[in-house]
Amino acid sequence: MPPDWKAALHEDKLKPPSLGHDLFTLTSEEVLREIVADCLVEYMHGSDLVATENAPPVLLAFRAGEVGLAIRAARMEVLTHAGTLQPDEVLEAVKAWWVYWREYWRRKSTAAPLPEDFVCEVTIPIK
Repeated sequence: MPPDWKAALHEDKLKPPSLGHDLFTLTSEEVLREIVADCLVEYMHGSDLVATENAPPVLLAFRAGEVGLAIRAARMEVLTHAGTLQPDEVLEAVKAWWVYWREYWRRKSTAAPLPEDFVCEVTIPIK
C-alpha cells in the first residue's frame, strides 16, 4: 500500500479492499493473532492487542486485503436498521443474513421471488 493509502482511499484513488469472512472475528483470540500476524500495527489508542487478564472484554478485528482493523473496548454497541443488537445476538444476526441471502438467490428466477434487495444483489459470497 502506498504511504498515503488512507487519504487515497478516502479520495477514491484506491479500489476499496474486500473483506474475507475467514479474517473477521468478534470472539476469537486465535483469529485476531492471524489477522495481525506479519503486519505493521499502528496504534491509535492503547498499545497492545494481546489478551491479558485486564484486557477489555470486547473484540472486533478484521483484515480487508492489505489493511485491517482491530479494536478492544470495554463495550461496543451494534446498531442496525431495526435497533441495537446485544453482543450475543450479533453472530446469530450474521447467520440469519446468510440464510436470507441464500433464499433470495434460490427464489430469484422462480415464480415466487423475494422483493428485489439491492444489498443481496451486491453481496457476493466468499468461496
